[in-house]
Amino acid sequence: MSTPDGSSGHAHESTQHEETTEGTRDPFGIDRLSVDYDYLLYRIQDHVTSIQLSTTEICRQQNQLVEQGIIKDAIDVNIEEMHRMLQKCEELEAHFDMLDQIDGIVQAFRPRLDAIVREHRELTRSTERKI
Repeated sequence: MSTPDGSSGHAHESTQHEETTEGTRDPFGIDRLSVDYDYLLYRIQDHVTSIQLSTTEICRQQNQLVEQGIIKDAIDVNIEEMHRMLQKCEELEAHFDMLDQIDGIVQAFRPRLDAIVREHRELTRSTERKI
């Protein structure tokens, strides 16, 4: 029996025979599962390698930028800005400390002022009574 490609057709019959024989040798498909598993591990390893190469390239580029000073200048500017902000915070803290001291002085003088006001009223009343 001849096929359109000129072969006798025996190759197709032998492939079917091998699949049937393989099916009887591996009825649960363990060999196929093993091949699929190995392929999956290969793909995972390939993907991890790809990620590793990308990460290495990004790190190399960032390092190059730092070495060129592009990022260093930005970092220096940010550090300087933070120093200015800290200085302003310290100034504000000093002003709040002064306000606390003024409040303490006011609290200390309040009873004294109240006593002076009472004495003044008493003196004013007593001088009015004498007049």
